[in-house]
Amino acid sequence: NWEEATPESQGVDSTKLNAAVSYLKSHAGRDGVKELVIIRNGHMIWKGKQLTSASWVETATSPKIPASMPLGHPESHIDGRGVYAYNWWTNGVKPDGKRKWPGATSGTYSASGYNNNDMFVIPEWNMVIVRLGLDQGTDGPITDATYSTFLSKVGRAIMNATPKP
Repeated sequence: NWEEATPESQGVDSTKLNAAVSYLKSHAGRDGVKELVIIRNGHMIWKGKQLTSASWVETATSPKIPASMPLGHPESHIDGRGVYAYNWWTNGVKPDGKRKWPGATSGTYSASGYNNNDMFVIPEWNMVIVRLGLDQGTDGPITDATYSTFLSKVGRAIMNATPKP
């Protein structure tokens, strides 16, 4: 039961936002984007009562694996050093000194699931973006580089957005 609003009423340039969504659709594998939700300045009350404490969110979205730690499974394409928390991926600094999504703000974090089901929470923009996908198969996951470019384009669509670090 989310209240709907125009992008402009929430400080977002609809032309630039449409360009960001088009970019993601064209770089998201064979199934494209089945569902995409973007929430800004919204509430569901990644009766006036906060469901999760702010301190728990801070702890759960802070990297738990030091970037300096040796990679435990070099054969794996999943590397959480400097960017993995309690089932959340953070925009932390990786061993190469770069952020996971350079196009996003430093406080960005995400939950990532099977078949490219991803949810990004961008506190600096007061925004949540959820992407549903069914394309894990032969195309593989959407890359961090693709998401970084998408998030950068979304950021440029936000009027008076906090610039990325």
